[in-house]
Amino acid sequence: MSSINLNLKTLNEELAWLEQVINCTLQSYFNQDQSQNCWQDIQAPTLDNQSAYGSFVLNHSLDSESRLALALAIAPNLKPQLLDALLTKNTIIDNNFSEFGGYKDAHHNGFLPTFQTFLFILSVKDSVLSTKVFELLQPEHMLQAKEVLQFVEMAKHLPKLNAVIALNTNWLNYFLTGKLVDQIIGKQLGDLLVTPLNWQDLGLTPNTADDLVEILEWYRHRQTLMQDWDLHQKLKPGYRVLFYGAEGTGKRLAAAALGRELACNVYLVSSEIFHLKGEDTVKKLKELFKLATQRNAILYFAHMESMLNRIKDEVPENGDLLFLELLQNFPGLAILSINVDQQNIEKNLPSYFQNYIHFPKPNAQQRLRLWQNAFNGKLKLATDIDLAAIADKYELTGRSIDNILRYCAIKTVASKDQTVSFELLSKAISKHG
Repeated sequence: MSSINLNLKTLNEELAWLEQVINCTLQSYFNQDQSQNCWQDIQAPTLDNQSAYGSFVLNHSLDSESRLALALAIAPNLKPQLLDALLTKNTIIDNNFSEFGGYKDAHHNGFLPTFQTFLFILSVKDSVLSTKVFELLQPEHMLQAKEVLQFVEMAKHLPKLNAVIALNTNWLNYFLTGKLVDQIIGKQLGDLLVTPLNWQDLGLTPNTADDLVEILEWYRHRQTLMQDWDLHQKLKPGYRVLFYGAEGTGKRLAAAALGRELACNVYLVSSEIFHLKGEDTVKKLKELFKLATQRNAILYFAHMESMLNRIKDEVPENGDLLFLELLQNFPGLAILSINVDQQNIEKNLPSYFQNYIHFPKPNAQQRLRLWQNAFNGKLKLATDIDLAAIADKYELTGRSIDNILRYCAIKTVASKDQTVSFELLSKAISKHG
């Protein structure tokens, strides 16, 4: 099954669950089915982590109430007819049931759910659950912080619960295609880091992979750890990690893969931010961390060698101390990267990080895998090329092999057989190795 078909299948299953919930709620409300006590008795579908929607819900540990709000927002876009039952009229007053909420737009023939709709479904049998509606209204709620849901007020004088619960079109695109669309506001954070590679394609050493899995587990369970387990009373918020290793060993690619795995935007922040005028640096840093917090963005700071050395030598410059203060209080994931290949580097740096992850140069076996992955497409190697021997002889990084692949592709693009000769490969290695 293609990824788009899997995404659509997952969304349709979630909407089928929503339809059951709505029907159950209405039956309970009108006392037509006493056996069904509340909508929680209906089992939500088991989600596939390979689908965009399933990955998002699981990675962010959304509870049933948040899933229900999200499904309500999705329904008008994919299956508006399942909300038609909420257009039922009260025959006594010949008008819609005000408790159902909803909004009818002149340009949309269906029912647009509002907060009142959400409140009705949640609390028709359990008024305690109404608090979940007001939690969703808070700007720090994940679905608001990541701008997944938009709350559209029809008029300023109307009650807050009359606001329509709408789905951000960027996230609708993601749930359908699996591709994150950078929001305009994101440009204030930095360049978006993306990769088409899956987690298994990075060719990492076991130690590096294990360290990255620790980050994934922290992110997925951070709410449980910090709030349910009360660790916020003992630990600083967020997770700060240093990626270190020689240039071209996959540090930036790993950060992008983390974002892909967690369905989060990863923004590359240049060290040039520290070279602005004093007040500009302060303003930019504060804005940077504020926006990243609001949007649950992952921040990736590249080329931080100079800044860390200044702190170590106790000669901080423009914005250094403010940066460290903001970093320590940042509740999200912040990654600092340096091109230094040195074992036990944590002994020579300030202890501001939860983890220090080393990206070593690949060994011969790992280089062979990188070579094989690079040339497993339409571009083929001549039969006299021994990749194992090349991998053993040349101590190249993944970036160098990528550059060699690009060079060979450019030189053979006009060729009919698209075969890379030993001579061409040797020239590419000499140029980019």
